[in-house]
Amino acid sequence: MSKQTREGSSRSFLARLRAVPAGTWVGLAIAVVAVVFVLQNQGTVTVELFWMTLRSPLWLILLVVFAVGWLVGALVRRNRAR
Repeated sequence: MSKQTREGSSRSFLARLRAVPAGTWVGLAIAVVAVVFVLQNQGTVTVELFWMTLRSPLWLILLVVFAVGWLVGALVRRNRAR
C-alpha cells in the first residue's frame, strides 16, 4: 500500500467521523456514562415503601424510579394535550 493510499484512507475515515450527526455522539456519550454508572453501583440497597421491603442493586432501583417518573410525565403531557 502506498503512502498516498494510506493518507487517502485516513482522510476518508476522518470525513466519515465528521459526517456522524452530533445527536449520535451525544447518545453514545450518554450510553457510556450509563454503563459506567451501572458498573459502579452494583451494591445492594434496601428500599421500604409502605409494607413492602425490597432489596435490589442501586442501579436497578434508580432505573425503576426513572421509568415511573417518565411514565407519569408522559401521562400528564398526554392529558394536557386533550
